[in-house]
Amino acid sequence: ARVKLHEVASKGLEGLTPGQAEVGASAGCSIVAVRRGGDTVVDFADDFRIRARDVLYLAGPEDNLKRFRERFPGAAAS
Repeated sequence: ARVKLHEVASKGLEGLTPGQAEVGASAGCSIVAVRRGGDTVVDFADDFRIRARDVLYLAGPEDNLKRFRERFPGAAAS
C-alpha cells in the first residue's frame, strides 16, 4: 500500500503527547507533524501536548486512515 499524508483535526486527542495517542498501534498511522497556528512542528519535545485547534498530519495508507477515524471519530478531515 502507498503511504500518503493525511490532514486531520485533533478532536479526541487533546492533552495527549503524540506517543500517548497510540495512533500507530491502534490505526497504523504516524503523527509526523502538527500545525499550530502559523507554525508546523515536526520535532516533538517530550512535553509537547496536542491542543484542541491543532491540525495533525498523519502518514499511512488510506485503509489505515479509515481505522484512525473509527478509533478517533471526532478527528474528521480538517
